[in-house]
Amino acid sequence: MNEYGELLMRKGDYTAAEDMFKRALEVDDKHIPVLIKLGKLFMKKGERNKAYEIFKQIAHLDSQDIKYMSKLGEILMRYKFDEDAENVFINILKASPSDIIALNSLAKLYGKRKEYDRAIELHNRILQICPGDIRSFDALGNIYIKLGNFQKAEQILQEGVSLDKNNSYLNASLLRLYRQNNLEKAESFLKVNYVKHSHDVYFLRECYNYFLDSGQNDKAQQTKKDIGRFNPKFRL
Repeated sequence: MNEYGELLMRKGDYTAAEDMFKRALEVDDKHIPVLIKLGKLFMKKGERNKAYEIFKQIAHLDSQDIKYMSKLGEILMRYKFDEDAENVFINILKASPSDIIALNSLAKLYGKRKEYDRAIELHNRILQICPGDIRSFDALGNIYIKLGNFQKAEQILQEGVSLDKNNSYLNASLLRLYRQNNLEKAESFLKVNYVKHSHDVYFLRECYNYFLDSGQNDKAQQTKKDIGRFNPKFRL
């Protein structure tokens, strides 16, 4: 019933999918995967309050299944139930203090709320546990860019690049840094790195912004077309 309900939901038959999920819950009303899907179904139907009640029900279950609780936290954050998402991630970390997914998600949440000191602390914890975590280098670099500490941002991003020199996210962040701080340095950086990352939409977005900032409108428009060709749904 669970799998069939998911198939119906993908096909857009929400009424039949809801019926399948509810029948599955009659067998086990604490089955987290089914509850999560039912909550997502309610969100798709625009029934936000019903979805929230389902998510709250899951959060209050005494579950040791960190995988599904992490998934719940991500869903809550995606649907902007931020306080509940925070509680889920904090509870995961009480049970498993070194859980990288929960640490990263909670740091992302704090960054979204502009609680940068807390986000920095969590990303540094991640790097103590996993010194090669590229996501944390990138996130820390971007936090320091937002704080205007360009020297610290460059140091951290370059440290990340030393571990993974072909990482497009890190190189896009470096270009963002130089674009905001030093257009001449951005130009030099772009000459060296453009061809290597010219098929990555995140890097191309920074190229587009750099071309606009430097008055190269023809190149900006061409880059915009390239982004649309690679990923028509990508937002600049």
